[in-house]
Amino acid sequence: MSEMFRSKRSRYASRACKECQRRKVRCDGQKPCARCAAHLVSCDYAAMGPRLAAGRSSSTVETVPDPISRTMPPRGNSEQSATIASRSSRAPPDFTTHAPEFSGPSSTEYAFNAVNGNLRAMGMQSAIPDKHSESRVPATSSGRLAQYGPFMRLLTMDPLWDMTREDAYMLIDDWCDGLGALYPIVSRKSMKDTAKRVFDSLHLAHSEGLRERGGSVAEALLNHDTNKLKIVIAIGMTKAAGGRDHQAQRLFQSTSEAVEGLIWNPEGIHGIQLLYLVAMYHYHLNEEVRTGRCIAFAARLCLEAGLHRRVMLDKLFPDAAECVDALQSFWAVYMFERRLSLGQGIPFSIQDSYIDRSLYTIDIANPLLPALLDWTTLAGKAWHALNNQTEKTHEARVDDINYLDFQILAWYDALPDYLRLPGNPAWTHDAHEQPTYFHSVIFVRKAHLRNLIHRPVLQSPAQSRQNEPILLKAIEISMETIRTLFHLNEHTPLVRTHPMFFQQLLLTAFGNLLLALVGTGPAIRNRSREEFDMFLTLFHQLSSECAALGRTWQRLQGLRDLHAKLSHSDHGTRASSIDYHYITGRDSTAVPLSFDDVFPDMQMHVMPIDTSSRHEHPTADTGDFLDFGFAPEDFLEARNLFDFPFLDLL
Repeated sequence: MSEMFRSKRSRYASRACKECQRRKVRCDGQKPCARCAAHLVSCDYAAMGPRLAAGRSSSTVETVPDPISRTMPPRGNSEQSATIASRSSRAPPDFTTHAPEFSGPSSTEYAFNAVNGNLRAMGMQSAIPDKHSESRVPATSSGRLAQYGPFMRLLTMDPLWDMTREDAYMLIDDWCDGLGALYPIVSRKSMKDTAKRVFDSLHLAHSEGLRERGGSVAEALLNHDTNKLKIVIAIGMTKAAGGRDHQAQRLFQSTSEAVEGLIWNPEGIHGIQLLYLVAMYHYHLNEEVRTGRCIAFAARLCLEAGLHRRVMLDKLFPDAAECVDALQSFWAVYMFERRLSLGQGIPFSIQDSYIDRSLYTIDIANPLLPALLDWTTLAGKAWHALNNQTEKTHEARVDDINYLDFQILAWYDALPDYLRLPGNPAWTHDAHEQPTYFHSVIFVRKAHLRNLIHRPVLQSPAQSRQNEPILLKAIEISMETIRTLFHLNEHTPLVRTHPMFFQQLLLTAFGNLLLALVGTGPAIRNRSREEFDMFLTLFHQLSSECAALGRTWQRLQGLRDLHAKLSHSDHGTRASSIDYHYITGRDSTAVPLSFDDVFPDMQMHVMPIDTSSRHEHPTADTGDFLDFGFAPEDFLEARNLFDFPFLDLL
């Protein structure tokens, strides 16, 4: 039995390189070998004798290129350099994951599933295709790079060789002026200091040779701060490209070994910061699941390190500046994890009850932090309210919605004026009167929570009829949200320059509006015609400029058959009249979509909704339908269409 567990002896290499022979150490026979690769020295092998050469294939006697020439290709031969770079940075083989993805009540996917579930309960087909029904997108997870071994960075050439100092500084500023301002997990100064050190080393290596400067280059490239710099630059490139960018992927892949190592060696604050930035990179690719996994791991490391307790923080970081950096990292992970938990509808790791209240008294020079921390607490309450619907009575659920809405509005009204969006949507071009990024951030946070907490009322017609005042309020909130973002895009570049930040609120508001349109009658549909088209126009524009949003726009093409599915006359028999795959087979970002495409036979006039009085009918509960535009004689047919229990789609 003991023989079964006996380890095998390492296989001897048939020959050693010149450097390992000179040092009289074991060589692994690779090209280059591990020792030469680690020390950035030339790895050459002596010519083989005729007998040895005859026993080898011709492919194994090719000349091994010098790491110096491979790292610094000749400047004059741009075609050769481009060929080497493209070959060395070739992406790993495509992989596709099919793991199930949970979507909780606060996620956009949940709203889409609810729309489809309600239609299926009526005996109709789904309106919005499943997330995985389209062509699969190859996975680019860094875990797939493990097959390339520890020489990935050297073999592909470090991507920073192809960067300029000026471009790096510009992308650092772009990060720090955007999401880096909300979550200042790495400072502008530290990133620029790192960039200066790296590019100074690379410049000296170019002028004096890598053989002379190899040690300083390795020290500059292979450390925690440089890995964080690479991902910040990759995020900026991805944001500018509106999706996947080749150079950004190279930068990200060059950090994969360090990121994967965090599973076994967390590396303290550096590891938490690196994981946070990796999550942000996936966030800008619209890879919500991977983003959530990375930030959940970072949250776990924060709890393991005790960053949520004041005593541990003071013990680990006696220096005041280091303590503030660590606390900023914790707050960034805490707020981003809560935001993603709402987006996906899954539980979050860092509960508010875990956090030492004295941490809130530590002053951090970030004007947004107090407001965002208060919002994060409200977001936790909203998540619990959305996920505990079945445990409370109908009256208690309604009370929760009203009280949470009151708290959210009170939070927003208590903010200073410089953080609140100006009330007049006709913003001028005066810089002092135009909304800023900070204004839009706070508005997005407020509107996102208000839309989410009202969603339970919209999830089935039965709920809508029982809570008509809340239903109308929910519809108005979603319409106001879409109008505000539409006008914000018309008068400022904020939405266009930060599409991934605004897309979640847009989809949340539209998901609510769509639930209302499916569960109610013509009156509500006519009333929301303008906002419906505003969303489609805005999201079409964003998806045309941001490839990461293209797949969502493709899925929305399924709405073209929604009117046929809701039609009284054919009960969905026309659902296959338009071939969805034909539409999305083309460049679907160029395919327009409007209210008239979804509801082609609707009357143009807006039907008034009188909520002050009820119509008199023999049946006491028919008035709810009449407020939504149904005639008395259509009540029984409407009841068959809309009166059904809400399906548990999860």
